[in-house]
Amino acid sequence: MVVGIYANLDRDIECEKSSEIVRLFESRDVNCVIADNAVDYFEGKCFPLLEVAEKADIVIVFGGDGTMLQVASSIIDTGTPILGINMGNLGFLTESDHSDMSKVVDIIIRGAFDIEERMVLTANVEGVRYIAINEVSIARNRTEHTIDIEIYVDGGLADVVTGDGVIVCTPTGSTAYAMSCGGAILSPDLKAMQITAICAHSLHSRPIVVSDSSSVLLKVHRAKTDTVSVIVDGKKCLGTADRVTVSRADKLFRLVRLNEDNFYNKLIKKMSGWNNLDRGIN
Repeated sequence: MVVGIYANLDRDIECEKSSEIVRLFESRDVNCVIADNAVDYFEGKCFPLLEVAEKADIVIVFGGDGTMLQVASSIIDTGTPILGINMGNLGFLTESDHSDMSKVVDIIIRGAFDIEERMVLTANVEGVRYIAINEVSIARNRTEHTIDIEIYVDGGLADVVTGDGVIVCTPTGSTAYAMSCGGAILSPDLKAMQITAICAHSLHSRPIVVSDSSSVLLKVHRAKTDTVSVIVDGKKCLGTADRVTVSRADKLFRLVRLNEDNFYNKLIKKMSGWNNLDRGIN
């Protein structure tokens, strides 16, 4: 077995925890390949992240949900599964905390884990394709005006939203931005996409769940293109666009699961405690 290691250096300070897990693996004759963003903290050769994923059987990521999304989108073509060690706040996509590295190492070496496959979206923005694990959204840049977005599903007009924008998300992304906008929580094994308005100025606007085989077109109506942004997994696309087509990608987001919590158990534990008091914010 070969294990890849990627550490968010803003979370895993001086690679303390990632260095610990490397020592534990190597003490049990398991080879580790390290991403080269951490070259200052590891002896020997480090590799670009994509090369790490190509060499490894699994990639262990030290960070939070944002780090998981970044790594997953970068290596998704390799199909290498990812195990997240939470070094952030919420850590909904991560599978374990960093308190007991020996337990994680033992589970991986014994092969006592599952691999969960989740759907991914592709967004066509002015002929450029982007991969989204959580969501694709069109949102307004300026605060003085709402925008109108026509929503087409498989060529038919499904709704017109007046507001701040529209989100199209995967089941994985249903617990992220879409949930904050009133969207439903979807089980991660569903084959579906959800369309959710952002701050709709309407009494009728409701989330729409469509088949994963559908094609969704978001078309900005009566707005200048510089008033809107296309955002994929929290990052703005280059340039602007008033038409975005979203559909299921032919790739999968593969997560290593240690069988400690099912989806709903993790959901209630993570979401029930997610407030300013628990985070120590006054």
